[in-house]
Amino acid sequence: MHNHSVYRKFCENARRHPQRLCLRSGEARLTYGEVHAHAGRLAAFLQHQYRVSAGEAVSVVAAQSSWWLIVSLALQAIGAVEFAVDATKSQTELDALTASTSCTVIIFLDAAAADRLLPRINSYVRVVLGPGVVMPVDGPRADHLLAVLEGLPAARTAFNEQFFPVSAVIATSGTTGEAKPVPVSHQSFLHAMRVVPRVLNLRKNDVFLSCLPSWHLYARLVEYVALATGGSIVYSSIEDLPQTLRVSGATVFPSFPEIWEKIYRQILFSIEQSKLKIFLRHAISLVIATDRIFEYWFSRARYEKKASAFLAIGKLAYLLPVRWVLQRTVFYLMRRRVSPSLRYAIMGDAPLPLIVDETLRAIGFEVLEGYGSTEQCVTALRRPARNFPGAVGRVLPGVHVTIDHTTKAEWNGAPLGEIVVSGPNVFTGYFEDLRSLRLSKDPQQPFATGDIGSLDAKGNLLVVGRKVNAFHLKTGETIFPELVENVLRGSRFVERVLVFGENEATPVALVVPDFHELLQWLVKHTDIPAVGGYADTPEHHRSFWQPLLDGVVKQLYAHEFAALLAESGLPLYARPVAFHLFAGRFHRGAELTLTLKPRRGFIREQLEGVIFAKRE
Repeated sequence: MHNHSVYRKFCENARRHPQRLCLRSGEARLTYGEVHAHAGRLAAFLQHQYRVSAGEAVSVVAAQSSWWLIVSLALQAIGAVEFAVDATKSQTELDALTASTSCTVIIFLDAAAADRLLPRINSYVRVVLGPGVVMPVDGPRADHLLAVLEGLPAARTAFNEQFFPVSAVIATSGTTGEAKPVPVSHQSFLHAMRVVPRVLNLRKNDVFLSCLPSWHLYARLVEYVALATGGSIVYSSIEDLPQTLRVSGATVFPSFPEIWEKIYRQILFSIEQSKLKIFLRHAISLVIATDRIFEYWFSRARYEKKASAFLAIGKLAYLLPVRWVLQRTVFYLMRRRVSPSLRYAIMGDAPLPLIVDETLRAIGFEVLEGYGSTEQCVTALRRPARNFPGAVGRVLPGVHVTIDHTTKAEWNGAPLGEIVVSGPNVFTGYFEDLRSLRLSKDPQQPFATGDIGSLDAKGNLLVVGRKVNAFHLKTGETIFPELVENVLRGSRFVERVLVFGENEATPVALVVPDFHELLQWLVKHTDIPAVGGYADTPEHHRSFWQPLLDGVVKQLYAHEFAALLAESGLPLYARPVAFHLFAGRFHRGAELTLTLKPRRGFIREQLEGVIFAKRE
């Protein structure tokens, strides 16, 4: 038996609590015992019928699927290596992956991807189709997952458990170039499965809400941590999230920032409809101000420390009790409308906009930001007792972080450097081919992350941005654009914003408006008609948008940005003086990566004339 695999860790809980609920998706309910049995049957089928052996590549094409976990456990049980494939991948990309890995087994868990890709699959490739996936008439022969689970003879359900150190190969986001395939080891996942439940006090009665894409590292990390606690996982589409949050009993909700930005805007909208809107606005502002004072004096704050102001500390004596009362009365009711059961919202992949983070914390949500990447899984995590916007929390036990100061930089007077990580969460190198993957690897070398930040004596980590994205103004100051962008993204009229300015006098912001929010504002404050199509495809209606963006709308953004920057704690030299509004959206596969991160180099190259247009 291999106690150092994710599958073996799952088996421990399945043996102890076979009747405990493990997965919920719609009306479907599966206990730990049932998931264990399903994974075993699929493992036996793949091993006996498809002759899948330890170290062999199996491609899994999925969007978001509750069946992915069963497939993942089955592959790990026989030591196969899962190659996670985004359901939007092209036929050419899938063919290249199949060729480079000698993969002869593909499992489709997404119907749309199967319809698009199956007709051109090579005849020698064996295919398993997940529930709801229909075999095209001219496609290759395939087996259906449900038929495998229900029809495999009992004599063939036994399999020879195998172990391979690599659990899955997962692509990076590719923000600075081509996405790189990263072999993620069982050791990396098991480290998170051990320490995250401990530092967050996760329990067996916790319910984890999963809405993330199954091919993404973050999704599987969340589900593995849930299995480690003995908790249950409930699945939801993005469209059904508001209802699922209210009725599912979810206590832990890992998500991307965009999801909580939408919740934040819904909260603001409900406040505007309330008869108590003036009181609620002032109450939230008061608590944010209280938190800023506390953060200034008692945390690794984003604010530069200046002359002491003990009067501000004295204010906490009466502000903290007011905060306590508001969060347990008025704000409690506001939180219940979003979710009556939620304990933690765990944020990964990117930081929240600053004002969103501050407002959610003021209302009483425990939004905990984490830090990691495909190459390093989880390195740091904010804890409930030290949940300060602008930081990513304390380094996890067992992980070692140093700051390489050869990259000289400072921010608000604090010295910065490149974050270097070592420990069981770190990968051993990028994937080259299956043969090299099977060879023994050297012990993990320290991983230079490419992120710039600082670390205090208590292990609190501050990340200011990517090394490759930083730039210098004419006057020599270093700008980390992500910090500035996280401030400007706090406006409800902003969909995306990027800051540039290498060798410029001041930073320049390129803004992609939230056209739906903007249209609502225009309908309310001008005589513009409510034509929804104009907001759906703004790039097709530039003649409508451009005069507005150059006129009354620009004044709106100037007012919004001035208010956000004034309270940001950013030094004056980092605050953009000029900004330009782009009359269109960024699109996945062009300006955005598959994980919806901006491709800065591509955007600057394509839109340089817009970004650095003559300033007014």
